[in-house]
Amino acid sequence: MNRQLTLQQYRTIDLLLFAAMLAIFEFLIVRFATGSMFGTVSLAAALTTIVYMRWDWWGGIHAALAGGLFCLYYGQVAAQPIQWRDYLVYIVGDLFSLFAVAALKGLGKERVRQSVWLSLGFGLSVVLLMQGGRMLMALVLGTAPGALIRTYFLYDSLSILFTLVITWIVRRLDGVFEDQKHYLLRLQEERERNNTEQ
Repeated sequence: MNRQLTLQQYRTIDLLLFAAMLAIFEFLIVRFATGSMFGTVSLAAALTTIVYMRWDWWGGIHAALAGGLFCLYYGQVAAQPIQWRDYLVYIVGDLFSLFAVAALKGLGKERVRQSVWLSLGFGLSVVLLMQGGRMLMALVLGTAPGALIRTYFLYDSLSILFTLVITWIVRRLDGVFEDQKHYLLRLQEERERNNTEQ
């Protein structure tokens, strides 16, 4: 019996796989990069960028998850107590990246996917909105303005490079950096074209 997945089932599986990748990669990166002289590195923005391209607003789940996981893992690795405000800063701050989805939809996903510069600009906007959201939340919760740039931008600046590199790589992989409805329709059209040619 050939049972096909519905779009909702496919989306759920895809979102769970990306959430699992996020959990694993964030754990490994926080575990091995914490305390380095280069600051922290995170793949959160890169993976969230991919999920936004694939499923629009659903990527907000991954943005929030990334913030929560970073706090959880960092607290364990650095053996420092993480306060509720830290979770709030990272979870709500990362959700500011949802503004990038509005821009993505306005520009058109296919246009962004096919352009190297628009793809990189989209990835850059996601990571900068995450960092800017964290700074704004920290400021609202009482962090001194002088510490914001150092704590939430400079210390995490390698994440910008990682996001750009990963976005550049995945946009070259068929179907990875693509709206999944568009991708599935494209595959179906290709199958039908191949069947008629045979």
